Amino acid sequence: MAISARGCPRRARRPAALALALALTAVCGLRAGIGDVLHLTNGGRIEGKIVEEKDGLIRIQVKTGTTVVRASEVARIERKAAPEEEVAGRRAKLATGDVEGRVALAGEAARAGLETAAIELYREALGLASGHAAALAGLRRLIDPRVAERLAALAAGGGGRGGAGAQGGADTPPPRPSPAAAGEGEGAGAGGADGTGGAFASGVAARAAAAAALLGDNPESTWVPAVRAVRAAALLADGRPADAEREWGGALGADGRGLDAWPARAAAARRGIEQALAEQGAWSEAAARAEAAGARGAGAAESGADAGAAGRARAYRRLLELESAAAGGGASGTPGPGDPAEPAGASGAAAAAGSGLVERLRLLREVGLAARAVAAWRVAPAVLRELPEVLAEASLAAEAAGDAVLALELVRRAVALAEVGAAPRPAEWVARRARLELVARLGGDFPLEACGGSAGVARLEAAVARYFGAADAAGERAAVAEIEACRAPFAALEAVVRRPPPLPSLSADGQFAAVRGGGLLRRVPIVCPATGGPTTYMLWVPPGYDPARAWPLLLSFHPTHGTGEFQLATWQGTRSGKEFLLVCPTAERRIGFGHSRPSHSLVMAVLADVSRRCHVDPNRVFLEGMSMGAHLCWILGVTQPDRWAGIMPRSGSPLRVMEQIENLFAVPIYSLNGALDPQVPPDAPRTGCARLRELGYDVTYREFPGRGHDYFGEANPDLLAWMKARRREPYPRKVVYETREELYSRSFWLELGGIASARQTTLHVTGSDGEAIEDRVLMNTPGRATGEVRGQEVRLAVSPNVARVTVYLSGRMVDLDQPVSILRDGSVVWRGKVERSAAHLLEFAKRTGDREMLFAQRVTVGR
Repeated sequence: MAISARGCPRRARRPAALALALALTAVCGLRAGIGDVLHLTNGGRIEGKIVEEKDGLIRIQVKTGTTVVRASEVARIERKAAPEEEVAGRRAKLATGDVEGRVALAGEAARAGLETAAIELYREALGLASGHAAALAGLRRLIDPRVAERLAALAAGGGGRGGAGAQGGADTPPPRPSPAAAGEGEGAGAGGADGTGGAFASGVAARAAAAAALLGDNPESTWVPAVRAVRAAALLADGRPADAEREWGGALGADGRGLDAWPARAAAARRGIEQALAEQGAWSEAAARAEAAGARGAGAAESGADAGAAGRARAYRRLLELESAAAGGGASGTPGPGDPAEPAGASGAAAAAGSGLVERLRLLREVGLAARAVAAWRVAPAVLRELPEVLAEASLAAEAAGDAVLALELVRRAVALAEVGAAPRPAEWVARRARLELVARLGGDFPLEACGGSAGVARLEAAVARYFGAADAAGERAAVAEIEACRAPFAALEAVVRRPPPLPSLSADGQFAAVRGGGLLRRVPIVCPATGGPTTYMLWVPPGYDPARAWPLLLSFHPTHGTGEFQLATWQGTRSGKEFLLVCPTAERRIGFGHSRPSHSLVMAVLADVSRRCHVDPNRVFLEGMSMGAHLCWILGVTQPDRWAGIMPRSGSPLRVMEQIENLFAVPIYSLNGALDPQVPPDAPRTGCARLRELGYDVTYREFPGRGHDYFGEANPDLLAWMKARRREPYPRKVVYETREELYSRSFWLELGGIASARQTTLHVTGSDGEAIEDRVLMNTPGRATGEVRGQEVRLAVSPNVARVTVYLSGRMVDLDQPVSILRDGSVVWRGKVERSAAHLLEFAKRTGDREMLFAQRVTVGR
């Protein structure tokens, strides 16, 4: 709690002091002194502050809280002024100009633990006598430790308001560190060369504001220069170099109390000013700063001498020359963005200008201005911007600026242009392209060194491929052992698993037919895994398909007596737009689509087969179908809700799954039905969608007046637009799942086991010929569980008939480096640190076929 009267009009401060003291008494308790004393009839005594006497009861505030005593049990009351009351009273009696009296009273208040009152008294004294040594020293003893604590948090990336001067007396004072203990070595500069850029990688604007608040609350602190330096670094990282330059200047010379006491901070501040000048293009001033830094370090008298200062000074001078030449139209300069572009391969002037641009980009990168170098490349004339040497240098700048995607694009273009030119492509360009492509496969700017370099990552990728290709448990164990021997960070393993293996270019496959207007089409044979019978599915690939990126997939199911070809035709004209893969399976005629496990296994087999041929995005797999195919959408959505980004049943009923419809908490629904449908009366989808709306789920219901059992093809464009706006969240914070079968027992990170039911129902599933397909045993009492992640806790609410629950854990759900607690029905049933397991991660991914929803470990808890 922050309690302060600072900032109030002078006449209002004295009356506020007593209220302040009482507030501290009530909220924080007294750390020194006693108020009233109750002498009891039994010889005991109670010390505290009487807050109420009423109806024969005395309520007294003591150190541990409030207690009530009967008046008849009290022999006598010894009333005393509590320390905070005494301080407030004595403060009110001080003469207007009594500086020494305020300093003395502040010292007494501080010794009594009344730090807020002491701070206010010291500040009153300083207001009367600026620079009063004793008042300033006393004030700093109180505020410096807390400013140091906040400063350390800011330098480490913390934020938020709450200066030391605003802290209440209830807070336990932190240790009082010396400047060195509080982080003298944490340079306040923003440049990577200082090792401090990482501290300001995120929330820099908030950090600058928090530092400003800390300064405003504690202007008298010894730490003011250091706080200003931290604020300057945040301002530079926030793209405000002029403000940063001024703040660093203030830190170095603030009231004669600069950073001289902290040599490392002072050096970092001077380096920061240099970088701020460079960010503004003030090359001459930046060069002078760098030369001064070099001269200062030449005598080796200063700790951490700047060995690179001389080189930076030369770079700044050369940048100034190039800029001057460009302004004067010299050949060595870089043409400005308004200059006319010369024809490709035109003259020696263009080649010279290109050489100048390459030099400029290199110099900018070398002095730590990689982002400025990328910006300079972007505004250069096209004839220069696309020269192979310029592209290669711009790629280095993009990588240094943290944009690995742009860096890869540029180096690819450089290599491609060099290959068609007369000059041979430099080997280092090809090597950089290979390394950046490896980074891209890992999904971003990944530290390759942690994996043993490119060779180590290639070994890891090969071992992961062997695991997924292993035909038995022994092969899987051998692959896991090899993966563990790589000693790569767990994040690297996750990144490799998430990236699919290299996929073929479908346009080179002679079995695909080119479709008029673009796209590829193929009838793919497949075997139904449950029956062993042959069937097919239609695969339509949109024009522009690129296996280098993940594509959304639409699985579309035909009605009774339909085929995949029939279903494909319903998308004629719209297909799946230009952004979706379209897959239309053909069910075995006798089995069809519906509530049978063979039909469900066929769908999953088709999904797995398509994923081996195309780069499918597991977070954007949608289900759509008509009639019997629509029933299947509802059923798969409820039984396996963690697989789909959305379902779109047309003329389909949710009646079979109404009891478990809450399972669709994470599955968006777009249901279409005819108002006059005789086969699927609209009451069923209306009721189901109304229930989903009551639950707050993402549901759209569209009813067509005057229409019956139909496909509603005119809705296809709306459905495509609806799909584009949706994707699966693989790690929802809350999971709801209810099931009547052990076969379907998991949703996302929650799995039910040992479900008991006193009564069971046997469901006889027959085919179109009346012959039995399977008997399914359903529990009359379903198993149900709700799980919610709150910080480091996983809270479960489980029905009594569920014997055990397995919780799958990922670093995207909780911090796996900290202890995790699992509570079942309010009681902690497991607590500990989770050990990441490559075997668990790979086993789950291979079993589900889902390479995006990965879990590092699982924990099973009982009742």
